[in-house]
Amino acid sequence: MRISTLGRVFLVLVAITACNASASEQPVGYSQAADAFLPQTESPVLFVGQILEADLGPVACKVTYSRNITYSVSTVLFGFAPPSRVKVAYPGCTKSDAPRSYQGDVLVLAKFYRPDLCGSRKELVVPATPANLRRAQSLLNADLKKKISRYMRDHRSPRHKIRVLVFEGTVRDPVPHSQYPMPCKEQVNVPIDYDVEQVLHGDWTDPRMVVYFGVCFNLPDPPIRVGQRMIVFAYVSAWQSRVYGFLSLLFAPEQMPQVKAALGLR
Repeated sequence: MRISTLGRVFLVLVAITACNASASEQPVGYSQAADAFLPQTESPVLFVGQILEADLGPVACKVTYSRNITYSVSTVLFGFAPPSRVKVAYPGCTKSDAPRSYQGDVLVLAKFYRPDLCGSRKELVVPATPANLRRAQSLLNADLKKKISRYMRDHRSPRHKIRVLVFEGTVRDPVPHSQYPMPCKEQVNVPIDYDVEQVLHGDWTDPRMVVYFGVCFNLPDPPIRVGQRMIVFAYVSAWQSRVYGFLSLLFAPEQMPQVKAALGLR
């Protein structure tokens, strides 16, 4: 029995549609999820821990619902350290939206909402195997290098009459943090006073520095809290003689080797 040309075209289209549908249903891999998550994240944190409590029961779906999982934190591999017990929120209300309930140590990549609450994606929780640790740290290091390279390139333009500063410093004074959401009408510049420990790039001789951060809500905590040491990327405005910092480029002191490498320093 012969199949007409029109019939063959129809079968091919059906096969293509089926393949596309199957591909769209494939789960997102760790690297894909991290590549989507990291560029939008200020001060990511990577830690090893174990699941203590998990909100995995049936719930009524709401627009902003998320499932919370509480972890004990044993080792911080990247970023500012969370408390020894931290809650991580995962968006979604169905059971399939929650990460797998692994036994033993897990590796969690997340971002801070407040000191005791983080946010993440279900794909970013995996067993804490050596291979998974190497992959996660490689992705974080690549993201760090990309962000630093973009910042340095954008602020070296001849049309920007500014001086880039990179320094390690410690927050001197208490920073006000509201416990409740604030309406965002316009961005404001909040001054933060630092003790300067060392200058990695640029010219600065004063042992103190006031850095202005543009925010619409609260300053992130962590890392901006009294006594916190960090690496800061900023620039000196030629017009206002002020130093302006960039919230997406605040790094824990433990990331000094990666920062130096990205800056071409030894």
